Amino acid sequence: MFRIVRVSPSIIAAPDYLDKSKVTSVLRELEHSGAQMIHLDVMDGKFVKNKTFGPEYVDFIKNNTNLLLD
Repeated sequence: MFRIVRVSPSIIAAPDYLDKSKVTSVLRELEHSGAQMIHLDVMDGKFVKNKTFGPEYVDFIKNNTNLLLD
């Protein structure tokens, strides 16, 4: 029996993940690599101590890729 494994690369692992021009380039690389989705680590500083990015950044990612968002 074979299992299908799907990897969801995390955008926070991208170098300079808040630099939109660099993230756009990373998104293209992920699309061409065969990735089907990307993972977004949304930390708002309330439910967890750390803070990454908010809904505006998620919208930016959503508008710049056809990959599913996880």
